[in-house]
Amino acid sequence: MERTRRIAPLLIAFALVIGSGLATGVPAPAAGIPTTVTVVGDSLTVGTSNLATALEADGWLDARVDAKVGRHITASTTDMSGILTIRAMRAAGWDSADWVVALGTNDTGYFTSTAATEAHIQKIVDEIGTGHRIAFVELAILSAPVVSDRFNAVVRAWAAAEPDRFRVVSWNATALANPGWFASDGVHLNSTGYKARTSAVVNGLHGWLGSPSSTPSNPSTPSTTPTPSTSTGSKAVPSGPMPVVVGSDADGIVLAPNQRVVDTRTGQGIAGPLVAGAATPVDLAAGLTIPAGATAVVVNLTTDRPAAAGYLSAGPCASVGATSVQNFGRAPDVVASLAVIQLDPAGTSFCVVSSARTDLLVDVVGWLAPQGGVVSAAPAGRVYDSRSANRATTHRVVLTPPVDATGAVVNVTVDQPSAPGYVTVAPCDTAVTGSNANFSAGETVANLSLVTLTAETVCITSSVPTHVLVDVVGYVGLTTATPTVSSAGSRVLDTRNSIGGWSGRLAAGQRVDVNLVLPEGSTSVLVQATATGTTAGGFLTVYDCSDGQPATSNLNPTTEVDRSNLALVALDGGDLCVMSTTTRSDVVIDVMAVLRSA
Repeated sequence: MERTRRIAPLLIAFALVIGSGLATGVPAPAAGIPTTVTVVGDSLTVGTSNLATALEADGWLDARVDAKVGRHITASTTDMSGILTIRAMRAAGWDSADWVVALGTNDTGYFTSTAATEAHIQKIVDEIGTGHRIAFVELAILSAPVVSDRFNAVVRAWAAAEPDRFRVVSWNATALANPGWFASDGVHLNSTGYKARTSAVVNGLHGWLGSPSSTPSNPSTPSTTPTPSTSTGSKAVPSGPMPVVVGSDADGIVLAPNQRVVDTRTGQGIAGPLVAGAATPVDLAAGLTIPAGATAVVVNLTTDRPAAAGYLSAGPCASVGATSVQNFGRAPDVVASLAVIQLDPAGTSFCVVSSARTDLLVDVVGWLAPQGGVVSAAPAGRVYDSRSANRATTHRVVLTPPVDATGAVVNVTVDQPSAPGYVTVAPCDTAVTGSNANFSAGETVANLSLVTLTAETVCITSSVPTHVLVDVVGYVGLTTATPTVSSAGSRVLDTRNSIGGWSGRLAAGQRVDVNLVLPEGSTSVLVQATATGTTAGGFLTVYDCSDGQPATSNLNPTTEVDRSNLALVALDGGDLCVMSTTTRSDVVIDVMAVLRSA
């Protein structure tokens, strides 16, 4: 059982699945571990983010959360059964004094009457056994209020009859008084609702702290009329995932000329195409000046002539493969994407893995190192849009950077190109060997770019006539210290499997808000946005929820082809919003790095 400390708010489509009945388990010994608590839950507990950390912050010696999307009280597999999960924990040596049953949403088919409800809940009570206190989290189901009220009435009655044994976490009344917290299915919640549910659980269990946890009574099913339980008030608790910091707190961006270090088409750097599934080293020491103490490299990765649709992963050779840095389609698809990649301990190399055989180009544009310039992210602002004029091969873009800026972070979107080709973003009149975005004829493609500033004008140079849109999202080199902290990829949204606040593809106009917990003083995040399973064209915008949706975009999905792009987002309140205009698309968001104040 993995201890849960980094759970993003999850939102899944509710589906009623009837689990198989299980024989009553043997009651566990009465000697639980003092001041320890275990929460066994379903998708709503998965969404009740960072609950273990919040409980320990409230005073519990050790809090463990085991939650699974679609989990029942009873089911035939351990992952999907609360009863079997408890057995597995005990078999592994863990048996807490107090248990929290946060189940029932997927068992509503059993709650056809009060007697049936009591009998079904009794199964998990018997499994936990004597010598342990049990708390039940109330159900709050907008779409099935009678069923949830029946469940809540039963557990309240138990708590009223045996207050030393049973406890109820009040949630129903608070949730129903705030219908705006619910998703469209009337069961799951948005990030605001999940934060409130976290507070409700922490506050509901607070009264147990410091009191005896062992009682001799057996479970009972009294039929007394329950007395409403009262809330102990709200309390702010952390929620959302904490990216794993792997760089130095003092790291900043060291800008570098756009320089190609790998081109498998010609044998530069790597001899021949990447072999599917193999970790291939990229040596940066030959021909490059690597800043002392560099912990990560900023590169533009281009895949060409892939044998099949797939993705790239990149990172230290000992751990590469945890998250993707690019998604691509089958040839003739050519895809370029910016990536921040953690280096091996020696600071001179990293490894790349492709899920399919493909050629690869790697262009270095910067580093994370202690002597680097600091980055200031800002709400995205569109500074250039050529669509009111003719398509061109050179676009001169005037910026208004702060006086001490040495570089800019821009999102460049290519629109309506006349033929397949590529664009390069660089100071005007500067020769470079790399590219920043690749496209097919008529395709709309976006890529985040890091460009050195030698003046207030940068040039977007294209191999064929095309329209270009430029959104400025930040600058490099500001003296108001906000060090860049490199981070291992931390997935905070995946609508394919309910991570981060939604289950299922987004429809046009739908918005998902994802709550993040970041290191203290964090001001911005660098995230990778991926669209997959897209049914029609459009765009995605990733932004700070508190600022409102900007008139910019970060990613332009392509029908049936996965697309990804980095986005630098200045955060004020900690919530990240994703708005889709595509007809239908799954969305994945990975936090790749954070920026925070000194």
